[in-house]
Amino acid sequence: MLQGIEQDIRYALRGFAKSPLFTLVAVLSVALGIGANAATFSLMDQMLLRPLPVKAPEHLVLLDLPGGRIGSTFNDYAFSHVVYRALRASKQTFEELIALFSDSANLSFRGRSETIPVAVVSGNYFRP
Repeated sequence: MLQGIEQDIRYALRGFAKSPLFTLVAVLSVALGIGANAATFSLMDQMLLRPLPVKAPEHLVLLDLPGGRIGSTFNDYAFSHVVYRALRASKQTFEELIALFSDSANLSFRGRSETIPVAVVSGNYFRP
């Protein structure tokens, strides 16, 4: 049985040697597929499978106000800076409070312009 496998391997290697371009394309395709799968799994593992790097993730809360936006100068965002400061100063319910404002901006470099997502965050956003 082992002899048959050795013969099959030698036959495959001879076939690859006869068409090196096909061999190169096949090997690069497999390598690219493995690399893409590894990168995708690493990203999904970091974002979806691992627990959040906080002490008690079950205590995290996202605040949003339904209906009209009290004190906000933008129609699509829940809190103005004044409301955020008042909530943070009260500290009756929350151990810590951060703010995040998502938007987009135009970035220009060497004659090319692109719209990119940006976020304006409170000073304590990156605190561990």
